[in-house]
Amino acid sequence: MLLNSKLLKSYLVLMAASSFLMACNKNQSFGGLPEFSVPLGSAPAPKPQGEEAVKEEVKEAVTSDPPDPVAMRMKEQWQLSLRFERGEVSVVQVEQKLYSQAQLTSRRLGRFAVEFWIGQELLERVRFNFPLLGESNDDSAIEAGLTTTASVEVPLVSRATFARILDRKTRREWLVKLPLSSKKAP
Repeated sequence: MLLNSKLLKSYLVLMAASSFLMACNKNQSFGGLPEFSVPLGSAPAPKPQGEEAVKEEVKEAVTSDPPDPVAMRMKEQWQLSLRFERGEVSVVQVEQKLYSQAQLTSRRLGRFAVEFWIGQELLERVRFNFPLLGESNDDSAIEAGLTTTASVEVPLVSRATFARILDRKTRREWLVKLPLSSKKAP
């Protein structure tokens, strides 16, 4: 029994030493134990230089949107029917909805967003997708001839001075005339 206890202790010491060595980036020697090293990972990729560095900075600056604001809770909502037709987005129909209880603005991922602004302050953002449109760069041929629609519910943001629909992939935007008013499709 004493022998098994000593073996167990030796095994545990060896395991602890192995764990320690795995966290090290250089060779370690413990007397009779064999020497080995464990790399912590590959070196970071070299940073772009010159013109490539400028392009990367511009790309980061252009795509950095402010975070979504706190979701609004309102009884009055607008149902927007939107059309994507050959790369252009338009509002086809606007329908006002009044709920008996306040509705919380939904938060989801999406390539497109309806945003309400007052000056430089983002008041509300509702993200959405058009069917058949993705985030990849190799679907531009599909987009060139595609016509599709989406329906988005947004809160009635009376403080907003302007609204826009933003394509987060291409960074294109379309202004939405405020105040919104009910209109039917032609």
